[in-house]
Amino acid sequence: MTNAYVKIIEILADKDKDFIARLAPKTKGKKRQWLSRNPEDMVNSKWARKISPEWWLDPHSSSEGKIKRLKLACEVAEIPFGKPRGLKIVF
Repeated sequence: MTNAYVKIIEILADKDKDFIARLAPKTKGKKRQWLSRNPEDMVNSKWARKISPEWWLDPHSSSEGKIKRLKLACEVAEIPFGKPRGLKIVF
């Protein structure tokens, strides 16, 4: 489940070089940041995975949290989520 979530974010980033830069400002929560140029910015930096030469992703989240994050990523990428021609996932 975590590997699929990370791979989806990587694919979106590969298709659009500005995607991560547009997504990053929307990923800052009250207590944690789950996308950053510096893994130490994350509460769970030990879980951080490098998804591009400059960016790190904290995949440590519940299934519900991952789905919420993917919905946000699809919004930023202008891809429908859960529609016949959009991203459909089941964890």
